[in-house]
Amino acid sequence: MATPGNDIFLLNNDTLLTENALFWLRMGLYEKKEIGASGAVSNYAGNRQTVSNSFSSLSECLEYGFTHNVPMEQPFAYRTMLIGFAMLIKHTAFEKTGLLDERFFPGNYEDNDYCTRLILNDYKLVLCKNSFIYHVGSAGFSTLEEPNPTESHNHFMEINFHRYIEKWHIRPTYSFFCRTELIDLIPPEDKSNVINCLDIGCACGATLLEIQNRYPNANLYGIELDPHSAAFASHIATVAQGNVETMDFPFDVSFDYIILGDVLEHLVEPGQLLRKLKSHLSDRGVIITSIPNVLHFSAIGQILMGSFAYTDSGVLDRTHLRFFTLYDSIHLLQDSGYEIMNLQKLIERPNEDFTAMNNFLDCLTSIPNVVDKEQFYVTQYIYKAKPIS
Repeated sequence: MATPGNDIFLLNNDTLLTENALFWLRMGLYEKKEIGASGAVSNYAGNRQTVSNSFSSLSECLEYGFTHNVPMEQPFAYRTMLIGFAMLIKHTAFEKTGLLDERFFPGNYEDNDYCTRLILNDYKLVLCKNSFIYHVGSAGFSTLEEPNPTESHNHFMEINFHRYIEKWHIRPTYSFFCRTELIDLIPPEDKSNVINCLDIGCACGATLLEIQNRYPNANLYGIELDPHSAAFASHIATVAQGNVETMDFPFDVSFDYIILGDVLEHLVEPGQLLRKLKSHLSDRGVIITSIPNVLHFSAIGQILMGSFAYTDSGVLDRTHLRFFTLYDSIHLLQDSGYEIMNLQKLIERPNEDFTAMNNFLDCLTSIPNVVDKEQFYVTQYIYKAKPIS
């Protein structure tokens, strides 16, 4: 146990500190009183903590750390979760939050759990973008790998994933997902402006928190159906829990941006909600929405082979009530009284091993009046739209 009053530094045994990495972690930790933990970026990490550079040797990583771990503009970003390969915890936050939960032994999701506890104790988490730490990755599990699959890294990952859900009733891979591609449609000119942002279906608030990182004067609001996710997100923004289709609108605010990320396909009457939201937009207000494309090859190929099997996520998510093509999603917005200002596409093509699928799409698109091949590669259409005056 560390000396009382000292901060706690969690550091994997397959890491190597680069010059000034710990210094910048401490700078981030003490940037504000309410910050409870700080985390680093690395060559090997999830959670948007991986640097884009590629390295061919350890010496290149160390050199990168020497040149990267320096003062930079806006080095700190708030997060809903930090990867625990290198995490510095403030001693006051540790004293309030307690020890790691040993049910997550020997590892995986113990960091998710601890970060959840910190935020529920009203601490903030900060990523220090100018603290680079070299990380081999999963080396601590090397003695647990096959031939005994019940002691493998993947086995413990799966087990602890479900332990986290059992404890918090939150799906970590879904509820902490940040929709950066939607935030990108908020213009950078608003960085210095006071803007009101509403995220409908905000889950645990990761998208709202990233809006705060980019637009520090933004007022953040959310509506979330799931009570456990809403309770978590309420520590990040002003959040109302309920069904957006049936509840009285909870905010007396005119919004500059209303985000509906993968929401409309879950509704009984999406057009009715879109028409309702028009009265809650400011004079310059817009909606930003993403809508899954049911023509994506992963769905249409399955359907044409005689199966419409729902999945836990994706285009055929079992909770979807509505299904849209490009044509249908455009008309949903237009018929609800919106002018489309921007249309973008998220593309996912079959990989090279899917020769049969590529040949199948070539045959399919050779049929007269079938849509162009690109539409079978689109997983989602992303729209920015304003009310028609």
